[in-house]
Amino acid sequence: MRSVKQDTVAFAQPADTVFQAALGVVQNAKNHHVLAAHNEGRKLVVREKP
Repeated sequence: MRSVKQDTVAFAQPADTVFQAALGVVQNAKNHHVLAAHNEGRKLVVREKP
């Protein structure tokens, strides 16, 4: 099992814009699965498919 990875990055764009962009990228990635998305808290839980 892979270890949990958490990243933090600062962006110049508004937080809502960055979150929606990240969510869109993960939803369109064939090797990732969205487990949870919390829009107000801007948290995204993603699992990488084997």
